[in-house]
Amino acid sequence: MIGSMLGLIVLAGLVARLIARSVSVPLEDAVRISQRIAQGDLTAHFALGGRSETAQLTRALKEMNDSLVGIVGSVRCSIDTIGHASSDIANGNSDLSARTEAQASNLEETAASMEQITSTVRQSADHARQADELVSSATAVASKGGNVVEQVVQTMATWRSAAPAPPRKSRT
Repeated sequence: MIGSMLGLIVLAGLVARLIARSVSVPLEDAVRISQRIAQGDLTAHFALGGRSETAQLTRALKEMNDSLVGIVGSVRCSIDTIGHASSDIANGNSDLSARTEAQASNLEETAASMEQITSTVRQSADHARQADELVSSATAVASKGGNVVEQVVQTMATWRSAAPAPPRKSRT
């Protein structure tokens, strides 16, 4: 009887060890996989099988891992898209800057041309004033000259009427 009991105790110990091992090994795998995922390693291999709670935990970890792989892929794609868009925006800003610089240069040239035109208009106005003064002077001189000529004509007319008529030669 003691031998049977010892045999049963040994058998119970082996069964307990098998049960403990069937639970602890999958749990250790789940912990190892969880730690790899936590470190950013999404390439873990999952041994799926069975219907136990530890098998359900392993399937849930696999689903989480697959979901994280999808999210990371989506984020990478978005980052690439944002990178291309940022590059396009930077190129657009460079083009806009160059065009703005060119327009500023053209505006400076236009302002310089306007200053030259303003200076030319002022000179033309000064020349027009001088020409007007010369025309006024010439008009005054011509008017005085006309008055002098008129006085000469009057003086000559007065002398003619006052002077004796020259003798006429007869024709015989």
